Amino acid sequence: MHIADSLQRKEQLKTIGELQVSDEMDKLKLSKARLSSRNHTIALISAITLLCLLIGFALYLYLNLKRTQKLHNKLLQQREKALKSEKQKNAFINSICHEVRTPLNSISGFTALIVEDMETNGYQNEYNEIIQESCDHLTNLLDDMLEVAYLENLNTDLPTDLVDINKLCKQEMEAIQKSILRKKSFINFTYHPSSSLFVLMQNIFPC
Repeated sequence: MHIADSLQRKEQLKTIGELQVSDEMDKLKLSKARLSSRNHTIALISAITLLCLLIGFALYLYLNLKRTQKLHNKLLQQREKALKSEKQKNAFINSICHEVRTPLNSISGFTALIVEDMETNGYQNEYNEIIQESCDHLTNLLDDMLEVAYLENLNTDLPTDLVDINKLCKQEMEAIQKSILRKKSFINFTYHPSSSLFVLMQNIFPC
């Protein structure tokens, strides 16, 4: 009887042990399932977050590109308007200069003929010189305006040449010497021939 009870007790303990092991296994499986589900949830949330960030970044790039293209098109339109306005202005300047220069040349030529043919006193000579100088001054202004219009229409850089500054200054002094003397003014320009200074300057009207 005692042996039977002992065997039965062992069987019960064995059964209890197996149940405990099974329960522990179930707990481990449940814990593993929960951990796997948690990891899956974290991975899903991370993927959704990353996808949202990518979509947001792509949307930002699209909007930024669209705004840049809009600004670029606007700048192109403004540039075309500016170029058109510049061409119209230069065409107007050229037209006005040519229209004014033709009668101005006639006035200058007739004035020179009148001065040569008429016997005039000192005052009349002075007035005739003033008329001639005024015509020359207006002609120079028109030439300058034509030069500016010509330069603004150029799409390429002007060629450069070596220029002697001393000779250039001397030529300019000789060009204005007549008007300087009439105003009883005097400008003295001296330089040493051996100390020539050469610089690179752009040629306005290249050959």
